Parts: sequence; structure tokens; C-alpha cells
Amino acid sequence: EKMTTDWRRNELGFKKRFKEKVNICFQNNDQEKEARVEIEQCEEPDSTLWDASVVLSHYLFSLPPSDLQGKRIIEIGAGCGLVGIAAGMRGASVQITDLPEYVPLMESNIINNKSHIISSGGEVKAISLPWGTLDADQLSCFQAPVDFIVGSDIVYALQGFNELIATMVSLSDKNTVVLVAYEHR
Repeated sequence: EKMTTDWRRNELGFKKRFKEKVNICFQNNDQEKEARVEIEQCEEPDSTLWDASVVLSHYLFSLPPSDLQGKRIIEIGAGCGLVGIAAGMRGASVQITDLPEYVPLMESNIINNKSHIISSGGEVKAISLPWGTLDADQLSCFQAPVDFIVGSDIVYALQGFNELIATMVSLSDKNTVVLVAYEHR
């Protein structure tokens, strides 16, 4: 099975772009072997693999292991969960979040990549998180403030932008690193 290292959605047909499992290789800068991830996707735009998530995942693999090892990370608007799974494969404790209807897809992708996550000392969980100001119970569940908030192509319209900002503010403090990748369309 061919593993892709460069994945451009515009170069793929509909079936490959929106329906098939995607396999991606990441080169560990600290190891000689590649890390491989398998991601299932659905036809809905919110649960397909977008290029920005691949780029951000490659970036996480380019960081020194100590930058992510043991860090608490939340991926917001995760869809398939690639970025959070990649962070988990770098040894982080990650919660990948999206609307409730996407949790089963995220859980499936965690299971598909569990051995790679565990072997790196990481942990990944899928949790529902509608955007907006979080209450005390939600903040406790997410152990806010977190070390990193990551997201890729999470906003493609102004609708929901204020709720996104409120969520990010609720989950962070002055020490939280926020990494967001976006493809201008």
C-alpha cells in the first residue's frame, strides 16, 4: 500500500478525496524511521481531510520531541482528528474535539492509530465540544488552561467565529501556544 507524504486534495478524484482512507507518512526528525497514520474520512466537508491539517501535522513532527512530550493539547474543530493524533504520536496528551456527530469518526481514527500513539507515550481521546464560553464543569473536563490549542481549517466563514474565540479564550492562558493552519480559498 502506497503511503503519501504530500497530499493535495485538488489533485485527487472525488472518491479518493472524500471517501477512502488516507495514509500519511511523517518523517521524525529525531528518529530514522517514518511514522505512519491512517485516517478515515466522510463525505461531509467537516469530516474530510483538508490540506491544512496535513501541513500542521507535518509541522508538529518537525518539532523537537520535548516540545510536545507530556504536553496537554486540545484540537478544536478536529473533524477526522489528524492533527491531534499526530500530536499524540509525538507523546502529547491530546483531546480531539468537534461536534457530537463527529466523535465516532474521531474515535475510529484513534483506534486505527492507537499502537503508534501508545508506543510514543502519548494519549488521545475524542470529546464533543460545541464552541462558546465554557462553564466550570467543561473547563475541569478539559483541564484548562492547556499547553497547546491546535486547529486546521476550522473556520471557512465568519459564522461561528465569535464562539471559536470564546472557546479558545476559555481553554487558554498567557502560556498557551495556539497553532492554527488555514488555507486561503
